[in-house]
Amino acid sequence: MNSAGLGGESLEKGNPTVGVAADQLEVAQRFQFAQDMWQGRWLAAAEVQYRDTLAVSPDFAEAANNLGLVRATAGDHKKAIVAYREALSARENYAAGHMNLGLSLAALGQVAEARGSYLRALELNPLLPEANDALGLLHAKIGEYSVAEGYFKKETEVNPDFAEGFNHLGLIYLSLNDPASALAPLRTAVSLDARNADAFNNLGLACKRLGLTREAGQAFQSCVKVNARYVPGLINLGAFHFDVGNLEAAEQCLLQALKVEPNSQQARRFLSRV
Repeated sequence: MNSAGLGGESLEKGNPTVGVAADQLEVAQRFQFAQDMWQGRWLAAAEVQYRDTLAVSPDFAEAANNLGLVRATAGDHKKAIVAYREALSARENYAAGHMNLGLSLAALGQVAEARGSYLRALELNPLLPEANDALGLLHAKIGEYSVAEGYFKKETEVNPDFAEGFNHLGLIYLSLNDPASALAPLRTAVSLDARNADAFNNLGLACKRLGLTREAGQAFQSCVKVNARYVPGLINLGAFHFDVGNLEAAEQCLLQALKVEPNSQQARRFLSRV
């Protein structure tokens, strides 16, 4: 999941909280201009335009939320949190605002506060995309894999087209040393997103642990085909080639991994065995 947050909302997606004293046409025009800047990823210009929108209509929750998204995308989660809280002050029952606040809190390591924000988002909208996934990631990072498993399962149920949800569920099963259970969600993940290098890598690991050598090799090859600079995939493909006796191919993969990440001790250890 991208820690910047859920995608910015437009005027057509709901009922924006525009102050009654403001000229709504002016607010709409300013907001749309800000949206155009945001969608074009002109972050500095988008911030100015969202702030201008809020100057005219301080209670415009969507504008404050999207200002937070701009700041989070720029890596300034502290300022993003300020904007999200302004959005929630204008409209407390704003599920996406709680979700985005949680993502920025999590990015700053404020785990308990982030969890509270995610839970409030789900309380308001049990079907909110990626909220269960965010909770799963939060628990996984602190080693609570069984709790994380439950949230990832729920994400795959409410958001069945979200490849990362299946990828994360499979990864949790690998962390729980259950590669057999990991296989189905990881296969689903790569079928949903054929450009997901991480999911292919995790699928390869699951297959390798289950002795499915051919499928493991295919998964690792797909991983580096999708992203030739994905170091874990390069290392695992190198290890696969080593295991099947293709030392030249193993060396090439490991050298590529070191080219991308010169300080990779894992790649160096494998290379010393080739």
